[in-house]
Amino acid sequence: TREMNVSVTNVEGGPVFSSPVEKSVSENQTGVMTLSASDDEGDQITFSISGGTDASAFTLTTDGILSFNTAPDYETKSSYSLVVTATENTTQSGAVINNPNTTNQTLTITINDANDPALITVTDQTITEGILEVSGQATHIDLDANNTDNVFQAVTGIESTQGYGTFTVLGNGAWT
Repeated sequence: TREMNVSVTNVEGGPVFSSPVEKSVSENQTGVMTLSASDDEGDQITFSISGGTDASAFTLTTDGILSFNTAPDYETKSSYSLVVTATENTTQSGAVINNPNTTNQTLTITINDANDPALITVTDQTITEGILEVSGQATHIDLDANNTDNVFQAVTGIESTQGYGTFTVLGNGAWT
């Protein structure tokens, strides 16, 4: 038999992400997700954006709150990619980690289409004294691709709340 001394050296592992690598969000909102990661030592983890094609479109707090700088528009761009990094910042006791371990994760953010309101324009009209009727044309542009079902709802003979006459709109946007 022989006596032997064995030294065990702690090899600290890097942070492990628990947040998803793919996320879908609706257009016209800035919030995306909150990143999460942990490590085997229980160290405090901070987050940063470290690259990716669309990195400049995002803001990430050190606490992991990921947001768009400007609300995305599905009709302009429907998918974004960026790389985020989880870094061991301080130990459980608050000591700064001089050579922190890091882990990168590539995220794909898919934008869901939402029904955007139509942009309605109306020709300016003025009423000349002594003229009993004024008319014009309203038009609309639908900001959603392939959405041609927007029409004006025809209404006739709507009385003014101030007693100034009636208002009529036809399905094609003509009004009097």
